[in-house]
Amino acid sequence: MFLIEKIVEEKLAQARADGQFDDSPLKGVPYRFDGYLYEHPSERVFYKILHDHRFLPLPLELKRKIEQQLSAIDELLHTTEHRYRRRFRQLIDLLNLELHYPPEDFSAHLTSHHRFLQHDLKIWLTLKSNSRTRMAVQMFNKMQQTYFQRYQEMVIHLLELIDAYNEEVVKLCLKQRDRFRVMTTLGKKPLHSWIDYFHHRFPRLPVIHKEEVGLP
Repeated sequence: MFLIEKIVEEKLAQARADGQFDDSPLKGVPYRFDGYLYEHPSERVFYKILHDHRFLPLPLELKRKIEQQLSAIDELLHTTEHRYRRRFRQLIDLLNLELHYPPEDFSAHLTSHHRFLQHDLKIWLTLKSNSRTRMAVQMFNKMQQTYFQRYQEMVIHLLELIDAYNEEVVKLCLKQRDRFRVMTTLGKKPLHSWIDYFHHRFPRLPVIHKEEVGLP
């Protein structure tokens, strides 16, 4: 190994002498080591170079996937809100109702929105129950359930990635007998917290059955 290191050092020295690094966009820019806190200081440059050349050790590769999964979940929530807003606006127009908050801005009035769904909307759906309104509610809840299932699958995968990342970090710390850096493991919310958040942000509509309004 010493011979290989010597050859590498000689090649690097020759390349510097020939000016091969003069046009490097990173010349004179100090390396930042954010995200490498659990590596030994003598190995941080090594991991940084691997990262810059897209060769990542397993913990950093898992951390990159976690960040990508979080971004994907945020994007899905944004899409869900757009679809929820549009469908809710259509339902309010169908029932010819006037709300004290704009239907398209339901997310800014979640307390009032929940109260409306649980009380007022159920009354109006009972009074104006017909095949068209029941179909509208059914399609609305089907849309909400479709996005919820996709969201739940993505969250489960995220939690699996976090578990794998934490396991690799702990193994690395134990290997290096460095218990302090176990603090770099990631915390996570339990699955039910993620699910509760989704249902609070995008509640389902009340379902009115035919027998409740005396229809055949």
